[in-house]
Amino acid sequence: MTAIPGTTKGTEAVSLDVMDLHSKSYPGESVVSLLGNTGTYMIYNPATGQSKISKFELPPQPIPIYSIAKGPDCRIYTNGFVSGQLSAYNPLDGSIKSLLKVGQAESMVPLNGKLYLGVYPGASLYEYNPATDTLGVPSPLFSVGNGQDRIAAMAVDSGTNTIFMGTHPKNGEIGGAFVAFNTATKSKTVRRNIVANQSVVSLAVSGGYVYGGTSIFSNSPSEGTYTARFFRLKAGQPGSQPEFISLPLTKPRMIHALAAAPNGVIWGLSDGNLFSYDPRTKTTKTVSITANTSGRFKNGSLVIGKDGNVYGTVEQKLFKAFPATMTKKILLDKGAANLAMDDNGTLFFNNNTDLWMYTK
Repeated sequence: MTAIPGTTKGTEAVSLDVMDLHSKSYPGESVVSLLGNTGTYMIYNPATGQSKISKFELPPQPIPIYSIAKGPDCRIYTNGFVSGQLSAYNPLDGSIKSLLKVGQAESMVPLNGKLYLGVYPGASLYEYNPATDTLGVPSPLFSVGNGQDRIAAMAVDSGTNTIFMGTHPKNGEIGGAFVAFNTATKSKTVRRNIVANQSVVSLAVSGGYVYGGTSIFSNSPSEGTYTARFFRLKAGQPGSQPEFISLPLTKPRMIHALAAAPNGVIWGLSDGNLFSYDPRTKTTKTVSITANTSGRFKNGSLVIGKDGNVYGTVEQKLFKAFPATMTKKILLDKGAANLAMDDNGTLFFNNNTDLWMYTK
């Protein structure tokens, strides 16, 4: 076995082939490989032992936007699929700034002047400080572990400086986790399989409770027999028993998204159905947005608008729902994913590589 020197730390081969490079330095066939997603490549010639690790000088290319969030500085942050490029759009002056590559963020939330990113793979939580780390590398706080790979959802309780996380497991592992992390004390609670054999893919905080929604798609061989669950537990007691809340839906597979309205009503998306839950009266209402949905843990987002209406995306549709009548309006039939709102109530979503703005 021959060790090939070079800067391969933290990388892995994403492609491997054997080819004739038609080069005197690498006669005959050589082993070639692409390392990671940064343009780094390797050449190794078995005949001569000659090797090389270098990086392509490639022009910037647009990449699909994977997640969107309003940051602590009122900018709209976007994170790129696979590449993990973090960028920020300033709604006040229209400027766009590329910041750094942190990894593919499954979810992002602001808290106390920082932006927290749940990064795949490894279900790692990163902290980005716009004031000091603009061009630096954000500090990794921890990885969830426990067989988890994606922090699919996050919600914050600013009163207790707590970030709640819901996760999806690695391939070969069954069952996600519910995580509570206190940014002040650095203490954390990890509860694997808070709902047996299901992933926690949506969260919202309201009225002293953290609400969660699950996906049955969590690598179990019998996942098709399960029903997604809607639950809550006391935000100050992350180790307490969850209270399960029934939904008037037929065997839901996934609760894509949750959002808390100022009046305490919890809004959610489940298999293309929008629902509202009033914890004071314990009543639930529903309206269908789309008949069929795809995906395992990421296909839907919700925002409570400044006008009191509910806005969301699901299955590439952008919609608006009116709480008073529980009716809906499709604003865009295709080409909309993810959703965030700035301080002025302007909505932002993405269509593949492009960030779009919707003004009401």
